[in-house]
Amino acid sequence: MDSGSDGWLKTFTVSADGGTLTQVADLEHDTNGGGHNSLVKVDANTVALAYAGSGNNGYIKTFTIPTDGSSITQVYSYKHDGIQGKYNSFVQADSNTFVLAYSGSGSDGYIKTFTIPSTGASITQVKKVEHDNSRGEYNSLSRISGGSDNYILAYAGPDSEGGSAYDGFLKTFTIPADGATVTQTYVLEHTDNQAEWNSLVQIDEDTYALAYMGSGDDGYVSTFTVRASDQVAPTITAVTLAADNSTIAVTLDEVVFNTSSSSGSLEASDFALSISGGTATLSSATPTSISASGNVYTLGIGLSGTPDGSEVLTVVPIDNGFYDKVGNEASTTQSNNTATLNDKAVPIISSVFLALDNSTIDRKSVV
Repeated sequence: MDSGSDGWLKTFTVSADGGTLTQVADLEHDTNGGGHNSLVKVDANTVALAYAGSGNNGYIKTFTIPTDGSSITQVYSYKHDGIQGKYNSFVQADSNTFVLAYSGSGSDGYIKTFTIPSTGASITQVKKVEHDNSRGEYNSLSRISGGSDNYILAYAGPDSEGGSAYDGFLKTFTIPADGATVTQTYVLEHTDNQAEWNSLVQIDEDTYALAYMGSGDDGYVSTFTVRASDQVAPTITAVTLAADNSTIAVTLDEVVFNTSSSSGSLEASDFALSISGGTATLSSATPTSISASGNVYTLGIGLSGTPDGSEVLTVVPIDNGFYDKVGNEASTTQSNNTATLNDKAVPIISSVFLALDNSTIDRKSVV
């Protein structure tokens, strides 16, 4: 953006030692506005630019630039927001899907996804989500490595005390490769005392550094540990045994599926039962039935013999039994997964004692 607030693109060559910088080509692509720029590579000679154009409306444009930078040619222009498109942060999701964080209407925080072919010949909006309905400025968006559908956003959000200051927020989102959905997964308010001009970079697998202007307009750098994706396997949190020992209700801590691709309802064969102690045994290690209510699965128990109350029933997922929505497999080793069977044995007479004069009989019962 020049002194007239016009939009420009320029190419440069840089010498191997970094000592010389030479401008090669330039293009004034917008004579009415060119602020809040974020440029992303589409393929070897195509780039896409998100920026605030005339009236601070949100625009995306594509350009072809040969590898030597000798020319810049505009290919396509798309106005994606007719109210506001400021504080853009644009990243590539896959070969033709792109994710944009920006400040839209009311300076609220928005995330949009787009498809752009390698030629840059078209731009199609796929999904729009307003993730913050109070404020979403000074955006810095990054794709989390190690989790192909995971993104982290640093931005200036609303003042928690209701003032005009910017509080600093980090949010994570899951966005599939086709950009069809945008799901917020976590939010952290990392400072309540100003957070502007954010720049977020990944340091290693799970560490990020954030540079921003904080309290008193001073410069700050903070580091954060970010889990690349949901790495916690589904677990059993409680079991409840029916009074007649016919079923056991198993409560899981999250939604699960019987495939790693987030599909398929659980089946009885996804669990295994075992008994230790007592006199009753299982007719089958596989539950005889299954029914579900939310995250609670009620399993039928096939018993042989009558429980005497000392049997301990254990329920576990089988190997490759079930998974959470991101494919974490439930472990075959669990806690909170045992119950003692209820005593259903009737009392029996174990012995009798006849008095010497045959006048009385003593008996002992086993309960």
